[in-house]
Amino acid sequence: MAVVLPDTEIVTDPCRVAYPAVFDKKPKFQGSPVEVYSAVILIPPEMDLSPFHAVMKAAMLKQWNKLVKVEGRSNPLRKCEETPSLANLAGWHAINASHQVQPQVVDQRAQEVFQSDRLYGGMWCRFHLRCWAWDNKFGKGLSFQLNSLQLIKDDARLDGRVAAKNIFAPVAGDGGALADAPTTEGGDEELFG
Repeated sequence: MAVVLPDTEIVTDPCRVAYPAVFDKKPKFQGSPVEVYSAVILIPPEMDLSPFHAVMKAAMLKQWNKLVKVEGRSNPLRKCEETPSLANLAGWHAINASHQVQPQVVDQRAQEVFQSDRLYGGMWCRFHLRCWAWDNKFGKGLSFQLNSLQLIKDDARLDGRVAAKNIFAPVAGDGGALADAPTTEGGDEELFG
């Protein structure tokens, strides 16, 4: 049975995840003493952005009782090509989402996932987010809170890393002590000092 969410919350269609830190906290930004659980949600070009706009408008109305133009860092929904680390994803959009409380992670069957190695940058996930409006010395803006996520399907890792199981073949043997590494006769000292 689906839960009816407040108008400031959304469960996304499948999006890709980047920089997931949902099992261990990381600094909110470089040099920050505040640590949070976080992820970057990568929204594919073909996805309709109107559900995101709807929760953003609802957060504005809840906080300020009016709609306010948010630009730059105040706008949590940005084009990937405007962010150097995501510039290769032209046409995609990104949202940084975080929370002080650890988000729950579930698999396709909605069973809780406790292993951090199951989630990696590039995987497709659905996200439960809450948008909230803020007002501080820098102005007005919006942020997304990461409540939970569901692992949907594998895809190429964004960091280009290949899984170790795809690099190494199983080693035959009895599981005893490792053999000594082979040595070379001279020559290496000249190269590597």
